Amino acid sequence: MSGTLSVISKCILVAMLCLALTRCAAAPSPRPSREPVPQAEDKFETRKEPNPRNIASLQLTEQARLLILENKPQEAVRILERAVALHPTNGRNYYYLAEAWLMRGNVSQAMEFNNLAALYLRNEPEWLPRVKAQEERIRKR
Repeated sequence: MSGTLSVISKCILVAMLCLALTRCAAAPSPRPSREPVPQAEDKFETRKEPNPRNIASLQLTEQARLLILENKPQEAVRILERAVALHPTNGRNYYYLAEAWLMRGNVSQAMEFNNLAALYLRNEPEWLPRVKAQEERIRKR
């Protein structure tokens, strides 16, 4: 486990370094006034670069998931709170927060995070049954 945490820690460090470096990059030079600005209906292919904050958040989410599997919900909550701060629209963070709070016996917190998971994962069909099943487990408590 310590080897996995070390790898995750290194990845997080690299992601944070990338974030710092992207903030130092020079602003793009302005377009010449004669060049047309692409309109929304134009079909220009754009390449979306991965966001270092999102990558770091996903790495923290995975670390917390493993902690939940090891029955360490309190540690998972701390890590997931950091993950949410980095990427607040990642519904998986809320799903695992609900799971951790359920393990700790705090049903109201679990339900609150399950509701957020349902909101942010509503467009991810593979997660909907998991969120619904989690909601049922919370209601049974």
